Amino acid sequence: MRAVLKLIYQDSPFYFVINSCNAALSKKHLVFISKANDLRQPLIETGTKSIHFYSFEQLFRCQLQNNFRLYAIFVILKYPGTIYIFGNPLLLHGILEGIGIFVAFRLYLWQKRKQGDTLEQYNRLVVLTAATLGALTGSHVIGALEDVPKWMASPGFWSYLYGNKTLVGGLVGGLTFVEVAKKLIGEQQNSGDLYTFPLLLGMIVGRIGCFSAGIYEETYGLPSHLPLAMDLGDGILRHPVTLYEIFFLVALWIGLAYIKKRYPLTQGGLFKVFLICYLIFRFLLDFIKPGWRYFMGLGTIQLTCLAGLFYYYRYIINPKLIFKNYAG
Repeated sequence: MRAVLKLIYQDSPFYFVINSCNAALSKKHLVFISKANDLRQPLIETGTKSIHFYSFEQLFRCQLQNNFRLYAIFVILKYPGTIYIFGNPLLLHGILEGIGIFVAFRLYLWQKRKQGDTLEQYNRLVVLTAATLGALTGSHVIGALEDVPKWMASPGFWSYLYGNKTLVGGLVGGLTFVEVAKKLIGEQQNSGDLYTFPLLLGMIVGRIGCFSAGIYEETYGLPSHLPLAMDLGDGILRHPVTLYEIFFLVALWIGLAYIKKRYPLTQGGLFKVFLICYLIFRFLLDFIKPGWRYFMGLGTIQLTCLAGLFYYYRYIINPKLIFKNYAG
């Protein structure tokens, strides 16, 4: 018998799915993982259900003794997610962002070796440098512009700028700097396809980090009573917008891989489809996120998305331009 159980403990939700060979056991016990090494007495007893605390070692020993199998455990850490190394706390958000950048770059290098590169080595270096500088600049500037009154009232103008960043600003900033750099060196070829899947990978890993931060990172949603709403650390059920984005990015990866395999695209076409889809998604997603607005309920992120979409308006109006069979 499989029992799906939910427990709220110290403002953090823990979900357990237990596959039990003993029906009585699954009806009477909620199994809870404790950091302690000792088995404590039941914390709560209501009717036929009780809650027991186990360490990981005791839990698996208990499986063998009581003839039940742990089907799955999904644990959402107390926000913000933190790990301790030699007693020093480290936020999971920053760690996963770093891992995301690392694995994205490794995937880029692997793809470049496997597929080759149509750009000359010097030109690719210029483009990569411009993309990096543009991403850093756009990320921090657009991030700071998300709340202009707060930025202007901040005692540290540059520290506020440095302390805020946003993914959309990084993408649009990187695109802007790359196009300018290509004009300066006379490069006519599109250069974004090699970055598409590495960007997706880095974004997925980075968004997992954002999710681990809960409300302590400004990537949470408005209050909601929908079934998917979650408590992200402030006791209020909210849209888990980072999870929405992770699911969207995974679906986009699958869709782009399918398009790449089935249809011949023009050079740069894969990156165009990726960025157009992501900017449309983020424009819509920000309607269920809190934040300062300029006019008509639009925030900085949404206006930046509109600017990026306007740059690609020809391909939005006429998507056939992305495909070789129709581009002429």
